Amino acid sequence: MKYRVLLRFLRILVYLKRAFWWTGARMYFVLEKIVKKIAHRFVWLKYKILFFFKRLGPARNWLFKRNFLQFIIFGILLFIFYNEIN
Repeated sequence: MKYRVLLRFLRILVYLKRAFWWTGARMYFVLEKIVKKIAHRFVWLKYKILFFFKRLGPARNWLFKRNFLQFIIFGILLFIFYNEIN
């Protein structure tokens, strides 16, 4: 009697393993499509940003100077502080 219950329990575990294995294989393809679309968007965005900076040419030098970066950081902090106050 004990062995019959144990055998049924093990058989149920085998079927559960097969079900998870079957659904896991299908979920991989679904997740691959979703991740592929998201990765494609990030690659496209990176390309556009790099193209923008490449197009600026010599004018991009002022963009990375210390004074301009301090101004940008100050603006971001001001925006954050304003949202926290309200």
